Amino acid sequence: MEAILQVLGGRRKVVRMRLAIIFVLALASVVVAQNPAQQSDTIDKMGGRGTSLVADKDGNLHVSYTTDDGQVKYAFRPAGAARWFVLTIATTSSVTERDSEGVFTRIAVDANGNPYICYTNPGVQYANYAGGRWQTQQLMNSVGVSGYACGIAISPNGTPHVSWYQERDAATGQFDLHLKYAVLTQGTWRLKTLDYDTATGKWNQLVVDEKGFPHIAYSAFVSGHAKYAFWDGKDWHIEGVEAPLHKTEGLGMGDAIVIDSKGQPRISYYDEHSLKYAYKSGDKWIQEKVDTISPRGLAFEDYRSSIALDSKGMPY
Repeated sequence: MEAILQVLGGRRKVVRMRLAIIFVLALASVVVAQNPAQQSDTIDKMGGRGTSLVADKDGNLHVSYTTDDGQVKYAFRPAGAARWFVLTIATTSSVTERDSEGVFTRIAVDANGNPYICYTNPGVQYANYAGGRWQTQQLMNSVGVSGYACGIAISPNGTPHVSWYQERDAATGQFDLHLKYAVLTQGTWRLKTLDYDTATGKWNQLVVDEKGFPHIAYSAFVSGHAKYAFWDGKDWHIEGVEAPLHKTEGLGMGDAIVIDSKGQPRISYYDEHSLKYAYKSGDKWIQEKVDTISPRGLAFEDYRSSIALDSKGMPY
C-alpha cells in the first residue's frame, strides 16, 4: 500500500467528509484491547451511498462508495493515522439518471493490501489498483444492464471473483433477473449464471475460503428464499438457507457472509421484520433472530447487513 500512499499524498487538497462510518474494532485484522473501542469518522462532506469497508492484514482501512452526482470513490486511512485520503476512481450515472436502485459498491483487498472494487449501474464494473494507478473495466462486453448488489473477493493466489445481479439481457433488452458470477483466469473473465430462479441475487455477497473457493449468500426475491451457493473445486452447489412461511414474505435481503475456521458459512440477512443469523449444524441450516426491525417495505437500499467473526468464532 506504500504506492497508494505516495499517489494520494501528492494531492495537496484532500476532500473532507460527511460520510460517517462506525468502525467496530473487534475485527481480527484490527488490533484492539479486550473491550473493543469504537471510533466515528466523517469521510466525505458530499455524502455517500453503497458504502463498503474492509481492513487489510496491517490494519489499514479501505472504503468504497458513490456520491449523488455519480462519482465512484475510494478512501484509504493508514493504520494508526487520523487522516483519510480520497480519490475519485470513476464516474457513473447520477441519482436522477439511474435506471434502477442506484450504484452499489463492494471492496476487497488481496494478500498485499491492494484494493479491488466492484460497482453497478451502468453494467457491472471492476476496478483494481495496479502499477501505481486505478484501472477500471466492464467485466465482459455486452453484459447488459446490471443493477442492485455486486460482490467481490480475491483468492489467496490473487485471483479476482465477482458476483452480481443481471437485470436485463444485453442483446434483447428483456429481463434476465439472475445471479451471475465471473472469475478472472489467464486474463479472461469467465462468466456463469448460477441460479435460474426468478430474481435471484438482487442482494448478494461473495467471499472466498482459504482454498480460494467462492461462496455466495443471496436472495431469491420472487420465491422469498434466502439462498447459498458454493464451489467445491469441481461443481457449484446451491442450498436453501431459509424458506418463507408465506409466499408474500421476503427473506435474504441485505445479506452478508463469512467463512469460519472450519470452512463453514455464517450468514446475516433480513426478513421484513427482523435481522437474522444463520449457520450450519451438520447438513442443516439453523436460523436465529438477532433483532426486530420496523417494517420498511422492500426498497433495496433499506437493507444492508455485515458480519465478522472474532478469533473464537463468535459472530458480530
